[in-house]
Amino acid sequence: MYRNIFKIILPFIIIKNIFASFCGKSGVPYSLEILANGAPVLGCAQPSCVISTVDENGEFQEDSQFLTDANGQSDGFFREGDRAVKRYRHPSGAKIVANCSGQFNELSCPRRNQWVGGIEYIDHPRQP
Repeated sequence: MYRNIFKIILPFIIIKNIFASFCGKSGVPYSLEILANGAPVLGCAQPSCVISTVDENGEFQEDSQFLTDANGQSDGFFREGDRAVKRYRHPSGAKIVANCSGQFNELSCPRRNQWVGGIEYIDHPRQP
């Protein structure tokens, strides 16, 4: 019986983790806006010290994920102009990236110089 329940619930758990919006490896969250309909919009920025992720050809590789609702409203964006800024990193300099899992699996920071943040939509009926 428990196996059958697990088989039913497992796809919902996987789908929930797949459909999470996040800023990617070269961005960090900097703003949160709540629309009139209650939907959150995540604002991302790319700090000047963070180099964009590139593919094997040296081309910019977009790894952020933002969802779009039925009306075409995206639930996230990058700050205007951040992607167009030319960045320079010395060849022997450290490559700084944000390691974001895109999932909400941590409640606190296990080490120094880390932070945890995120938004998760939970639809539940209000009780009087």
